[in-house]
Amino acid sequence: MTNYIKMRYFEEINSLDSALFYANKLNGISNDTLFYNIVRVYKKTNNDSLILKYANIRNDSLIKLFYFAAHQMMDSVRIYLDALPDTSFYRIYKLIINGRKWGDIEDKIRHLNYDSKAYVYERLSMYSKAVSLRKKLLKFRGIDNIYILAKDCYIIGDKERAYYYFRFIVDHFPDSKYALKSLYYLKKDRKIHGKLRYRAAQIYISFGRYRNALSAISPLSRHSWRNKMIRAICYYHLRRYRSTVKLLWKKRNNNTSEAPFYIGLSYYRMKKYKKAKRYLLYYIKQCHNVEEHMGEAYYRMAQMDSNRKDIYYKMTLEYDVPVYFKERALFSLYESGDTALFQDVINQFVSQTGSLTPKMAYSLMKMSLVLDNNGLATYYKEYLKQKYPIGYYAVESDSNNFGNVHYIEDDSIVKPLEIGIISGYQSIVKRILKEAKGGKYYLALAKYAFKSGNYPLSINFGKKYLNYCIEMGHTINDSLYYFLFPTGYASVVEDASLKYGVDKSLIYAIIREESWFQRRAVSRMGAIGVMQILPSTFRHLKRFNRHRYFDISYNIDAGTFYLSQLMKRYNRNILQVIAHYNGGSFPANGGEELDFIEHIPYVETEKYVKNVMRSYEIYKNLYSSD
Repeated sequence: MTNYIKMRYFEEINSLDSALFYANKLNGISNDTLFYNIVRVYKKTNNDSLILKYANIRNDSLIKLFYFAAHQMMDSVRIYLDALPDTSFYRIYKLIINGRKWGDIEDKIRHLNYDSKAYVYERLSMYSKAVSLRKKLLKFRGIDNIYILAKDCYIIGDKERAYYYFRFIVDHFPDSKYALKSLYYLKKDRKIHGKLRYRAAQIYISFGRYRNALSAISPLSRHSWRNKMIRAICYYHLRRYRSTVKLLWKKRNNNTSEAPFYIGLSYYRMKKYKKAKRYLLYYIKQCHNVEEHMGEAYYRMAQMDSNRKDIYYKMTLEYDVPVYFKERALFSLYESGDTALFQDVINQFVSQTGSLTPKMAYSLMKMSLVLDNNGLATYYKEYLKQKYPIGYYAVESDSNNFGNVHYIEDDSIVKPLEIGIISGYQSIVKRILKEAKGGKYYLALAKYAFKSGNYPLSINFGKKYLNYCIEMGHTINDSLYYFLFPTGYASVVEDASLKYGVDKSLIYAIIREESWFQRRAVSRMGAIGVMQILPSTFRHLKRFNRHRYFDISYNIDAGTFYLSQLMKRYNRNILQVIAHYNGGSFPANGGEELDFIEHIPYVETEKYVKNVMRSYEIYKNLYSSD
């Protein structure tokens, strides 16, 4: 066992040569679980020949199955398919593997429903048959079926029919993600023209693709007011505020358009608040026929007019506005302390409980407590626990909200998946799960991923099981929290914590939220490793060895040293430290204020700080005895 412990230790810190050395010392052991751990080390070190060699010696059909599936050697995979249990859970995976050999699979799939049949046909590249089935489902299924049908038609070369379905989605479901996906195919084949350009620009804007919207609208007339409005909206969101004002200036006093709103908003962004107030007030008072942005107009006025801000915030809540504005307006009303408004606000949301975000429910809970309405406060507290059990506000309002139920497991089904995870073939396991739709087994699989040190997979499966529990109304298992919040690289974190005097729970929380414990993680901004440190930050910390940036020990040591510097700078104010770690010094300013976290100017940083604080509290509760 000493060699096994050493193998796992070196594997954990990614010293794979040493892990391989001890794995070779263990390869004669008869214990199955030890063998699967050895296979994982062989796989990580690209010793595929050793995997096949010892699988043959042990006559382990399941490892051979995963090995050949990973290498796309389907003829060999078929030989070992019987290693998977003969249950309905594995039926579709087996059908897809064997179907390429059988050719005619009609008899084999006659017991499946139309959706499953169509999926099998698509996986077997039998798109013509899939198209005929999906056409029959048009009246009974939703937009996802139409989109897949359009894709299948596109693949088999029936492009005119595919374009018809793509246009149908764009025309009838413009708010759906499938509309954006449909535009991809239409744009690729240059089929966006005429009136479709305007519709495409609207869809791109709704999904935040402003450059694509400008590209779509550019060939159309620049004199059309409708097209000018689209361009102005794009300019505004691309931070070209002067261009927005210039384009809309002739319509600045037009009470039938959105021009006064975007002119006022552009002045607001340019910090010309006097002009911003003028045009936003004009929009509020005169433009009653175009109320789409009325809620945001009231919100911006609340930020500029401190004397009437409570009235403006309350008016914000009466309109259909993006969630961000409702959250901030509701919390600002709570902070105002005006109890006369509280009951009106609470009554306004009585019928909207299903659409409440965590921050909105938290604000309403706080208002209820101020009004001594403990029953309603308890209701919102339970709402947070049930809908967002590991969210920041649920943890903040009750740090001991862990349930206790038994595993939902079927050993005959889970065992092969367990072996696949432990031996490092998680890609094959994910493929089987996708085809089997096995939501209730994710807890057991998270456990095996956790035990094998695959922490990203443990968190991934844990989140999927959590969503399954919320959807089905199941109580959450105690152990799920350990799988969602693992303590990877424990020895390295412990050393760094003692060396720099930083709470290890904070280090774990940062690692979890930054990278999910993925050693090779690289962000779109270029941040590197498990603690997502920028190369410029490495240089600032006098860590100049670029070749070690991904090294677990080097990365965690540098990240913890950086946290210790921030602790000194902000007098150990954890909220400011976390805000600076993510967004620099600007969002960390004002961290001494009450509820600082609710007033962070950047939405991304606010979300990040809440996630880290949530994880920090959970780590402290879970591992308080360590």
